[in-house]
Amino acid sequence: MIKPVFISEFENIDSISNNAIIFNEDNFLDYTFDSTEDITIYVKSNDAKSFLSLVDIDSLDPECFSELSKLTDSFIRCMSINKVFCPQGIALYKKSEKKNGIVRYCNKHQCRICQNKCFDENGKIPYKEVDFSKRVRYKIKK
Repeated sequence: MIKPVFISEFENIDSISNNAIIFNEDNFLDYTFDSTEDITIYVKSNDAKSFLSLVDIDSLDPECFSELSKLTDSFIRCMSINKVFCPQGIALYKKSEKKNGIVRYCNKHQCRICQNKCFDENGKIPYKEVDFSKRVRYKIKK
């Protein structure tokens, strides 16, 4: 399982231990990860979007999804716990599943009290619903 640790872009990388993996977009694909061992990867906050596009989301630690969704401003689906995390880091739960396999997620209560609405407030539903097909793991907020 990959456990990303997000650091600020001004944080000194030299203080991190020598055997730690530091995310670099150029050489990240060279690493091969064994799924049985836990690996910590240090990722600068401004590199979070490129990290999200390069890593296998199913191999990430579910605890990091809340922070990763905030940094990338996207909806991220965690298949192991069957939740989606919104750009505010709030968990959305499975609402329904269509016959064609599309799963809809929402969290009515949290969306209503959220300060940063990511949906049209004048729309007919006062909360965000996000649809994911079988293969999709994340969606960038529009």
